[in-house]
Amino acid sequence: PKRGFTMTDSQPNTYQDCLDKLLDVTSDVYAVASDDIILAGYEKANPGKVRRLENIQGAEGYGVAMRPKSPLLKGEVCAALRDVLAGKVWEDMYRKNLSGLMGKKNPPGRPDLTECKGY
Repeated sequence: PKRGFTMTDSQPNTYQDCLDKLLDVTSDVYAVASDDIILAGYEKANPGKVRRLENIQGAEGYGVAMRPKSPLLKGEVCAALRDVLAGKVWEDMYRKNLSGLMGKKNPPGRPDLTECKGY
């Protein structure tokens, strides 16, 4: 606000709606904030039309959405995450699937599994 920028009161329904508004020269949308991976995909799909800025908020958190009170599902997700984060699986998956998109050979730090304690 100090620089004259505002945020919209209601967010678009989809990521594509956000991108469409950003690319529309008649729109007053000048930036889109989202997960780094999503923004990297926008940049790759629209070369020269959008660019990704460095993260100004620090480390980006990870999350998994599921219905509340689903202890069995939460246990399965936590077990799968532990398997992925064990050994070099995390790094190998990142290098194979995301390093080209993100432009970084090494993955970000391993996610914190605090929410998985007890599962």
